[in-house]
Amino acid sequence: MLTKRQLKDAFNCWFGSCEKCSCNGLQREHGTFDCMVETIKTALAYREMLERLEWSNRIPLMNILPVYEHRCPLCGWHEFNGHAPNCELAALLKESEVEEDA
Repeated sequence: MLTKRQLKDAFNCWFGSCEKCSCNGLQREHGTFDCMVETIKTALAYREMLERLEWSNRIPLMNILPVYEHRCPLCGWHEFNGHAPNCELAALLKESEVEEDA
């Protein structure tokens, strides 16, 4: 998992400027493109974490029953209704969705 600084350096990467990059150790050990492989692994881990967090707020439906509503931690909307139109979490997840091949 890369640090925030390493992710920023990888984002600004222009092949040939590796000596100033915080990912430099990765490149020396494994080859030029290892910082990109690590960036991809980190991005996938963050994406999976966002999916787990999407409906993670559990709010008791009634005080006497152990039944919970699942709500988005950012917009607060109920899972049944979906996200608020301006929910940033929904926008991030939708933007990074991959269409499945039929």
